Amino acid sequence: MTTAADDARHRAAIEAYVARQITPVEPTDDALRARYQDVLSGLGDEEYHLRMLLHRDREVIDGALRQLAAGADFAALARLHSQAPSAARGGDLGWVSFPLPVREGCTQGLPREVAEQLTRMVAGEVGDPIRLGGVWLLMKLEDRRSADVPDFERARPVLRRLMLIEQMQQKAAALSAAVRLDAGLPTGAAQ
Repeated sequence: MTTAADDARHRAAIEAYVARQITPVEPTDDALRARYQDVLSGLGDEEYHLRMLLHRDREVIDGALRQLAAGADFAALARLHSQAPSAARGGDLGWVSFPLPVREGCTQGLPREVAEQLTRMVAGEVGDPIRLGGVWLLMKLEDRRSADVPDFERARPVLRRLMLIEQMQQKAAALSAAVRLDAGLPTGAAQ
């Protein structure tokens, strides 16, 4: 029978082993600069702050439009009706930026139709409903502004942390796969 002290020693040994195996390597200046350029290539001249209300039923979207026309608050309607994860935040998706003209795959994860509509909207405007697969999306452009792109030196610490975290995640995944393989357990994604 193991004691709490045995369990604590076992956990400490495992944690020490894992820490030794997934120690990240400091990113080089060239790697940081390349990552900075990669990030810049995905940004546009403007940023858009948007909210969305997503629902599979067009009638809910139409009802929200009627309520908005009568003066209802978009954030309150999104909290009440949206089926998106952002519902708890009143549909707030924060600020996004993407290069123009809008191109598929270059919209910071937004569907192309959404990005195109955003570029035509003015701050405070609610757009037309958009059908995306089996759901309807209604969005409000809260604000738009010139993109605030930090220079490399200002971005360096954030990029460094991001690259170190990514390295640790990759090393942890590789370690997990190796341990599972050594233990004779399945290592694929479909387990």
